[in-house]
Amino acid sequence: MFGFCDSNVLSPMTPTIEEENPSKYLARVFGCNEGKNRNQLFFAPFNENRNWMLAVISPWNGSVYWLDPGGADNIPEFAKTVINEGIKQFSVFHRKDIKEIKKDAYIGWKQPKFFTQEAYSSEEIDEIRDIWVEYLLKQLN
Repeated sequence: MFGFCDSNVLSPMTPTIEEENPSKYLARVFGCNEGKNRNQLFFAPFNENRNWMLAVISPWNGSVYWLDPGGADNIPEFAKTVINEGIKQFSVFHRKDIKEIKKDAYIGWKQPKFFTQEAYSSEEIDEIRDIWVEYLLKQLN
């Protein structure tokens, strides 16, 4: 039901060789089990500038959900290119089975806004510090 992608292969910092570039890797992973599980979702973690992001990919219908706990509105170009090319390569190989995706596939990107927590105020941080100090003092006694 779920597939997990190697973040080391998907990193923009990892040197690649033509035989195993990140897009080809994704196409190969999407095709596991002969690509027959149409309901399978793939989790592809990306790390850029110490910020972890997650793509949840459904290659059969060309949908990508981009989750960024940092709340950035833009998707890194590297990730978008790699995932789009991986889905297109997968669809070329499984063309006879995929009715929804054509050669110039439209890939739908969605960014649900789950991470809306504002930064804590100084007062809230001070309150947590006070509680923590109080707890530690009780433990020492």
